[in-house]
Amino acid sequence: MRAEARTRVLVVGADAAAEGWGARAHIPAVLAHPALELEAICTSRAETAENAAARWGARRWFADFEEAVATPDVDLVTVAVRVGLHSPIVRAAAEAGKPVYCEWPLGLSAAEASELAAAADAVPTAVGLQGRFSPAVRYARELLDSRAFGRPLTFTAMQTLARFPVPSGRQWLAHEHEGSGALNVATGHTLDIVEYLLGPTDGIAGASATLAPADVFSDTCESFSWTAADTVAVTASVVGGAIGTVYVTYLADPPGGFVLDVFCEEGRVSLRAPGYVSYTPCVLRVGRRKGTLRTAVVPRRLRDGVLDVEPSANVARALAAFADASHARSHFRPNFYDAARLHGVLEAIRRSELTPLGGCGEHTPRPPAEVL
Repeated sequence: MRAEARTRVLVVGADAAAEGWGARAHIPAVLAHPALELEAICTSRAETAENAAARWGARRWFADFEEAVATPDVDLVTVAVRVGLHSPIVRAAAEAGKPVYCEWPLGLSAAEASELAAAADAVPTAVGLQGRFSPAVRYARELLDSRAFGRPLTFTAMQTLARFPVPSGRQWLAHEHEGSGALNVATGHTLDIVEYLLGPTDGIAGASATLAPADVFSDTCESFSWTAADTVAVTASVVGGAIGTVYVTYLADPPGGFVLDVFCEEGRVSLRAPGYVSYTPCVLRVGRRKGTLRTAVVPRRLRDGVLDVEPSANVARALAAFADASHARSHFRPNFYDAARLHGVLEAIRRSELTPLGGCGEHTPRPPAEVL
């Protein structure tokens, strides 16, 4: 008899070559966690689905997502395909009554994300903003919530990454309208960590740009142009009153990773990760005013035994927590409504524009010659 504690997972979007996020993160996450069981894999073609199932040891494979989500042997569905294909799969899973975990970004717009949240309202939902499940991030939230260092006043967050290679068969990764890029993806993940620690954004202004559009495909060396933003700079305030900045770029070579500093009335809470905050291990450092930062030891109760193997560790933590919440019929965050709200914040950034100075410099008095 099957152990009820094991949640049988269907992964939609996984290739045997392990190029996509489903194969790189979702499947290893399911295989790594004792509470999860890889029941089935679904891809768009029978050959790739069968090969992926054979490689990863799934019991079943499907080339039709509607058939896959309807099978009674599946307890939970994860969706890890390109953003433009999220909607029909999520809707089918919801109609089949299955809890569904969908990768971030949830949709191609805030409107689409809101529609998906409403369409899946009857089932448990989760969105792949897994960075908040890092043990160090969770402990940082506990310290900030308890006011261990006083009230948070200001913050700086930076996610500086090298631009990732784009193969010709996955050229959608380079385009804004496909939900990719520094604004849609990395800024969403970075802002989610800020909001998880400090509270919802209640004011925002910024700019995003594609500063280096020229590139070549990693497999063919054929030239192409990015349309997705590669750099984002934001000033934001949160409901708790803190104000700060968020800076994200894909043009850092070598990359600087993730840095978040929260300056409080009585000290500082600092998170560092060598790469992407969503899946590289974070280190938490804290310090009192006029003191030095020290590495904080994360309490044992927050260390779950999941090995910090990139990029699946935080996905495993998020999936396991979502499975537990689904079984207990308890509220889970971040869910689709959280995702829709975050999409709205990103669209507010997109609507923001730098104020052109125009010819105002023409009217600025020149200093006297002796001080030039």
